[in-house]
Amino acid sequence: MAFTAAHQNKANPGPYTSAHLNQNGPGDARPTGFQIVEDNGLVGKLTDKKGEVALKDILEPDRVELIQIDVGFLDSVRTAAKTFLSKSSTLNVLINNAAIMACPEAKSVDGFESQLAINFLGHFLLFKLLEPTLLKSSTHLKKAWSSGEAVQRFWKSTAQGAATTMVAAIGKEWEGKGGVYLEDCQEAIPTPPGCEGSIGAAAHAFDPEKETKLWDMATKMVGL
Repeated sequence: MAFTAAHQNKANPGPYTSAHLNQNGPGDARPTGFQIVEDNGLVGKLTDKKGEVALKDILEPDRVELIQIDVGFLDSVRTAAKTFLSKSSTLNVLINNAAIMACPEAKSVDGFESQLAINFLGHFLLFKLLEPTLLKSSTHLKKAWSSGEAVQRFWKSTAQGAATTMVAAIGKEWEGKGGVYLEDCQEAIPTPPGCEGSIGAAAHAFDPEKETKLWDMATKMVGL
């Protein structure tokens, strides 16, 4: 199935809407994650000096520090959060983006189905453990809750694939706003009929009653 400009969100166009109208594969005019950083005036400002000494031989100095974490193992998540908090009292952005998909049936060390454990519970626990620091660090918390030539036009490079995540994390237009689903660097339209699982935001993504139920269940599952 080919997706055209007709599926774009014309009701609320954003600064990158036009770049997504004519898709021509990886490296086309669609923005990259670094471009989002540039456009928000944050080049060189997302730094952490603590990483320079430990990682100067393998990473660019004054940019990145690594903390080991296995989001499928709740004790590992707790250790990682504790390690982070021992190193910093500030957390400006938290991107929970690790996931698995369509893998063989398996259970985590804690006994949960692997996709539930890795794609949700680990991230949920990490957020809850870091929530006080995240809230304290920002006055406006942002929530950003095949083959063939025709299909390849819609593929993105790795850098372009990171762009929407960066918009959610640092985009000035989303400061203080939340509860939306972003796609192609803008708010997603409702999923068009016949395109379920492909583009847009499905109706079940916004269900307050089920959201509350899941939140309560997850809190008990991770022992909070």
